[in-house]
Amino acid sequence: MRIFGRYELIERIDIGGMAEVFKARQRGAAGFERVVAIKRILPAISADAAVIGMFVEEAKLAVQLSHPNIAQIFDLGRVEDSYYIAMEYVDGRSSAALLNRFREKNEKLPIEAVAFLIAEVADALHHAHFAEDELGRPLGVIHRDVSPANLLLSFGGEVKVIDFGLAKAANRISQTQDGVVKGKLAYLSPEQAQGFTIDRRSDLFSLGICAWEMLTGRRAFKRDDDRETVLAIRDGRGERLGKYATVPPALERIVMKALAIDRSRRYRTALEIREDLDRFARTAGLHFGRGELRALMRKTFPE
Repeated sequence: MRIFGRYELIERIDIGGMAEVFKARQRGAAGFERVVAIKRILPAISADAAVIGMFVEEAKLAVQLSHPNIAQIFDLGRVEDSYYIAMEYVDGRSSAALLNRFREKNEKLPIEAVAFLIAEVADALHHAHFAEDELGRPLGVIHRDVSPANLLLSFGGEVKVIDFGLAKAANRISQTQDGVVKGKLAYLSPEQAQGFTIDRRSDLFSLGICAWEMLTGRRAFKRDDDRETVLAIRDGRGERLGKYATVPPALERIVMKALAIDRSRRYRTALEIREDLDRFARTAGLHFGRGELRALMRKTFPE
């Protein structure tokens, strides 16, 4: 147990190229306490004023998002030379961990589970994309890093998207530290891969990749090296969903529309994806919700 400003760091639960994440406890007056997640910027990066500036500005935007499928940011601060954010602690696993468990068993996630998860994430993305400040001005939030690692699933059956707005700082880091964002390249949109200006439809393409992988148990664009991965995305060298999974045509159409290389052919908003998935689930007679996700998570992670 270590003291870090107003928090007690209980254990480190993750580390990446930009930050390390701790399960922590916040204590207050009259016995108040709350378990939170502390994302602390790594010391080597804290010296880069441009990165810290981006991190702070993006965190200020993200803290204004309030949605049940978005992990809430509570605090943004600095302890000595360490910048951090305190955010909602999600007791669960990432969708990447869930996918890996199913891959280990050579099984695929149930179609109804995938439709539910992607719809919940789409709901969060729509809220963020159209969020406004207190004066009614658009915040202009784009996630930039929609990937299985950033989609958390709680043992209580909740779906939580994390790291809204922080990818811009991570992109800056990648210019100065080789390989920092290695592994996330497989979830870029074609316009990101080409260095074009992006809009909310970039997040929708990345969400389509997540859906494709959840349904097939395979990686959509991942190649042997980073350059080939980026080129595969840029050139649209993805494969048809039906080649690797037996899915209803209506669901395949939804996923492949999200994965349109030409963004003008993609969904315009995440809400449209949510609505199509809800319509598909109703028509197909699928029943999957928070209770079913809770049961799936506890069965998959009995430990």
